[in-house]
Amino acid sequence: MTINKLYIHEPTLNKDQIIEKILTEYPKVGKSLQIFWGSKYFTEYTDSIIHDPTNSRKGFTHDTVSNLIKLQALHDEAFPKFAQTDEGWHNSLLP
Repeated sequence: MTINKLYIHEPTLNKDQIIEKILTEYPKVGKSLQIFWGSKYFTEYTDSIIHDPTNSRKGFTHDTVSNLIKLQALHDEAFPKFAQTDEGWHNSLLP
């Protein structure tokens, strides 16, 4: 009998668990996430730390970037009025 490899995914974490995980590795970032949560600045902040155009930072682990993206999605769901959309960009492509 052949046993196939099973790929076990990490259970889905909630907002507090994700922030706690980030706080352990990056305390300043975690604290900022707590401060900005629920505000219009949350997505702007997370975008700025994920995409550093100056390449002046060391960078985050894949796991941390994944968690930051999950947080953005959770924030958009919880606070749809602050969710950023790409509508303007898509509209600029229309004839």
